Amino acid sequence: TKRDRINTMIGAIAVESEGKNVVAMQKDVFEATRALRQFMFDRVYTSEMARGEEIKAERMLTALYEYYSKNPEKLPEQDRMHIEKWGKDQVVCDYLSGMTDRYAVAMFNELYIPKNLKY
Repeated sequence: TKRDRINTMIGAIAVESEGKNVVAMQKDVFEATRALRQFMFDRVYTSEMARGEEIKAERMLTALYEYYSKNPEKLPEQDRMHIEKWGKDQVVCDYLSGMTDRYAVAMFNELYIPKNLKY
């Protein structure tokens, strides 16, 4: 699972870095992580299907950016408190960049897709 992969990587970093002045990962886990990353870029992230979704994703993120820029009070408090220091545009960008794909889609649906329409 995703959780198992992350736990394995963190454990491999902890074991390899303990007592050293560098942060490193155990070689076997590093190689497996590198191979998985390469596979994901070769077969998933840059696939024809993924490229076909880029325009939709860009439009979705643009809509979310515009919404939160016009309605900064809808940002979580932990993000709003940084607006004075970093500026609204940066805070909105940081908030969006922290969203998972699923969460961004869910927020877009909540904000822009009508619910329970009766015809």
